[in-house]
Formats: sequence, structure tokens, C-alpha cells
Amino acid sequence: LLSSLARSTTSFSLWRQSFLPSIGSSIRQDTYTRFRRHTSIMSSVVPSSLSFVDIGANLLDERFTDGIYNGKVRHEPDWDQVLQRAVDNGVTHIILTAGTLRESRRALDLVRELRQKNDTLYFGCTIGVHPTRCTQEFVDIDVDAEQVLEELQKLAIDGQDDKSVVAIGEIGLDYDRLQFCSKPVQQEYLERQLVCFQSASELEN
Repeated sequence: LLSSLARSTTSFSLWRQSFLPSIGSSIRQDTYTRFRRHTSIMSSVVPSSLSFVDIGANLLDERFTDGIYNGKVRHEPDWDQVLQRAVDNGVTHIILTAGTLRESRRALDLVRELRQKNDTLYFGCTIGVHPTRCTQEFVDIDVDAEQVLEELQKLAIDGQDDKSVVAIGEIGLDYDRLQFCSKPVQQEYLERQLVCFQSASELEN
């Protein structure tokens, strides 16, 4: 299990690095411009009969909520336009992903808010701590790690009541970025999160 998760998470990480390289702001802006152009082209070529589910929407990012890139405001917040482009391109379901306890709380609150405002898209979210964030979330903190796990468990149970929480994530193993979190810490808190969320499922049932 740990080996397969490591491979899948690393594969995603490598794809992400090739798509969004850590280079100068001018090139990042060019990437952003080309992405905008690409979505416009996609609108005209995607068959209307196709439907899509975005299983990993990072809509909690300040790029969408505030138009901020690398600490600078680059454009007006375009949250509504992002969602409209999704609808225009056949997206019917959006799952907001979380990578920390704080993001998990925000994702759950936001999904409930969006469900009240938008009846075109189905919204759900994930609960969990990303492998590269395990040190900051479970080790370099002033409270016991078990307390963080209990908070995650409570969110998972709460979100199951109205089906706002639809998956556990982002959890796993990311050996491509060990500068953020060591293998032993990633492995420990992957296992502990799995136990935590299994308990949440049993308590809910």
C-alpha cells in the first residue's frame, strides 16, 4: 500500500513540476496566459455530450479567491468566471482538495456555502493532510499530534452528515519533495490518518 501510494503521488508531483515549473514570474505569467487561451479553445472543441468531474480542484488557492500570485495581486478575483468556465466545458462535479487541517475546515465551509448559491455544479470536498505538510501539521506544533487527528476525524464525521465530505485527501506519500517532510514522518502520519478516518467511518455508521 505504501509503495503504490508513493508511486502515484510521485507521478502526480512530477507532472505538476513539468506543468508549473518554479521559474521566473514572466514565464509563469506566460504560462497563465497560455492556460487562459487553452481554456477558450477547449470551450469550442469539447463535445457537449461529455461530462467531467474535477476530482482535485485547488480552489482554496488565493490565485482564485484574491487574484494573488507569489504575494502580488495580478488580477481581480475571478472565482465566478472560473466556475462558469468549468460549466461551459462540461464539468458537472467539483471536489475541493485540502492539504492541512485549516484547509480542511475551509473546504468544508466553502462547499456548504457554494451548495446554497450554485445549483448548476455539484460540490464536495476532501479532508486530510498532504504528505509534504505532515511535519508542519503534526510535528512542528504546540499541541499533540493526536489532537490534530481528532479534529480531522470530527470534520470527516461532520461532513458525512450532509455528504459534503466525499473523500479523504490529499494524503499519501511524496518522496519527490523530501525537503518538506522526511519519509519516516510521511509514513507514520499516512498510517495514523488512515486509522483516524477508518474510525470516523465506523463511528458514523
